[in-house]
Amino acid sequence: MSNTNLSNSYEEEFDQELVSIFLEEAEEILQQLDEDLLTLEKEPGDPETINSVFRALHTIKGSAGLTGLSSVSNFAHLIEDVLDTFRREGSRIPDSHMMVILDSIELLKKMVTALTKGGMEDLQERAEEIKELLNFIVDLSPQETAPSQTESTFGVKRYRIHLNFDPDLFSTGTDPLLLIDELSQKGELKKINVSLAELPELETLDPQTLYLKWVIVLDTEQPKEEIEQVFIFVEEALEIEEISFQDDLEQLAEKNLEDLIVEEGLVDSQEVEKAKENEKSWGDVLVEKGKVAPKQVENLASERKQAQESREVTTIRVNTEKVEQIMDQVAELAIYQSRIKNLVMDKMAISASSDETRNVFEEIDKVTRQLQEEVMGVSMVPIGNTFVRFQRMVRDMAREKSKKVDLVISGKETELDRKVIEQITDPLKHMLRNSLDHGLEFPEERQKAGKDPTGKIHLKAYYREGGIVIEIADDGKGLDPDKIWEKAKEKGLVEEGQKLSRDEIMRLPFQPGFSTAEEVSDTSGRGVGLDVVYNNISALRGTVEIESEKGIGTRFRIRLPLTLAIIDAILIKLGQNQVLVPITSIIEFLSLSSDQVRSVTGKRPIVQFRGDYIPLVSLSEILGLEANAQTINEGMVIVVQDQRRRAALLVDEIVDQEQVVVKSIKENYSHVEGVEGATILGDGNVALIIDVPSVIRMGLNQ
Repeated sequence: MSNTNLSNSYEEEFDQELVSIFLEEAEEILQQLDEDLLTLEKEPGDPETINSVFRALHTIKGSAGLTGLSSVSNFAHLIEDVLDTFRREGSRIPDSHMMVILDSIELLKKMVTALTKGGMEDLQERAEEIKELLNFIVDLSPQETAPSQTESTFGVKRYRIHLNFDPDLFSTGTDPLLLIDELSQKGELKKINVSLAELPELETLDPQTLYLKWVIVLDTEQPKEEIEQVFIFVEEALEIEEISFQDDLEQLAEKNLEDLIVEEGLVDSQEVEKAKENEKSWGDVLVEKGKVAPKQVENLASERKQAQESREVTTIRVNTEKVEQIMDQVAELAIYQSRIKNLVMDKMAISASSDETRNVFEEIDKVTRQLQEEVMGVSMVPIGNTFVRFQRMVRDMAREKSKKVDLVISGKETELDRKVIEQITDPLKHMLRNSLDHGLEFPEERQKAGKDPTGKIHLKAYYREGGIVIEIADDGKGLDPDKIWEKAKEKGLVEEGQKLSRDEIMRLPFQPGFSTAEEVSDTSGRGVGLDVVYNNISALRGTVEIESEKGIGTRFRIRLPLTLAIIDAILIKLGQNQVLVPITSIIEFLSLSSDQVRSVTGKRPIVQFRGDYIPLVSLSEILGLEANAQTINEGMVIVVQDQRRRAALLVDEIVDQEQVVVKSIKENYSHVEGVEGATILGDGNVALIIDVPSVIRMGLNQ
């Protein structure tokens, strides 16, 4: 095998449009490559994973070459050469070689990333070092020889093989089953269909006569001649046709069952036509006559259904800015549609045709909402792509810290708005690093504590109550409430003699500058930077909480909305003002009387709610707006929650539930405490959307 030289040209001229397309494709491939490499590191001899990595590198090499990125293409080709050695030999990759391969692909990722920053000059020295190691591995491998006649050079192909043997085949001493068994050595038998159509009744059956026919689908790397060689003595019985994988799937999905049963070789078309003349189902008739077995029809129907469900979906790449523009336009459409509805309904309040008009507007409402949801769905992406990126980070950090850890990921298919994912990546990265560095013990410590030396970090996502929950849980030493309390007193975060509940103590790590680390490092301290994590998540209208048990482990639970663009909210009135409360923060609506309110000296009034007492907060006072309801007898109460803190908000009245488009107050005006954003209602008025966590905090501090 000849060595592949890495181009020394690190100042190549690129077509930026082609580079942009390449980067989009490479990002997806490299993410999958990270996942495959972690699997390969655990199972260095797994042929399926080696093939997957090889195909990924081959794709990057080809795409980079077409784009004119010879540096990337040549480097990927060199790694591909190394992998091809183990791929062809089917051997296990030695640990020393595995480290070189991992480092090589990490450098390849940096080379791709460097394209967005103008060049790869800074990577040249490291690339030359790794190139020497890769060439050394290639030189150690046996030299490639010319392929033999039985060695494949064609790649995997799919063939449909019809076997229609002579009825007197047995008299020649030939066993068709042995021939089919020999055929299985040439590749993978994807399907074997046996036709029973010519099988006679038992009393007329001649045991010396062959009545069966076969239709076999074979996936193989062998040339067609190798298949023909198996049936060289009965070649008149053989019919071979090459079929494409996609066409095979499409035909299975699109054709009706009666055509498929003929094509699959179970019966001929005349038998089907005869069966259709009967009043019964043609399938039942064929089964009753013994032309097909019941299981054969069931299996074919099941395969057809699966093909229809798994048919490849055609996709196109769209610039995210265009998607955001479409979403903004749809949002504006919804606002104006609502305004038109209000204007028309006001004018036609007494008209006899108002019911019909109302029905039309209800249909328009329905279609507009569906359009919003469809457009919003375009910007939703699986969070698994982000999760996979953390696998390599955790692996590298565990090696650096001399710890053993398994990162267990679940819920990768859970979808979230692209903007939310972009902004949640850094907080998740920080929390994972803290879990590994400060949460998990060293292997010897874990053994002394009776634990598995290999720690576990679970990263999972799932839907809950109209949003998404992300959990990061480790089986480490957990957080010690007493230690947190002492640290908080030491840093002046709590006053002498102040009493806090366990839940309140567990929220202290989110205070700025709080840390329980014994020594300072770039990652140490479960609380290092958790105030930044909290602020970032709050900015996404999310919440984060900690659950921990000393010696057992710690769990971070993050709750986020699915999208930042559109929310469901309850419209309320405060005097002449209309305000929206996000529905995900609302627990319950209450109508209370003054005798249900309790006064507490030096603190806010409280109301009883589900066996507990929660503070009563006047929303109008918090926002500085005038309200009609001055007492609880004159208004309504909305119970809201942020993490485990609850409050009862006093409002004038509850108007309706709305799906609204969030507009930023900060970008268009300035930051307003207690306000998350604003929206334009159907009547053209602006309504504020309250920030529930801020409102609760402000209410409790007043």
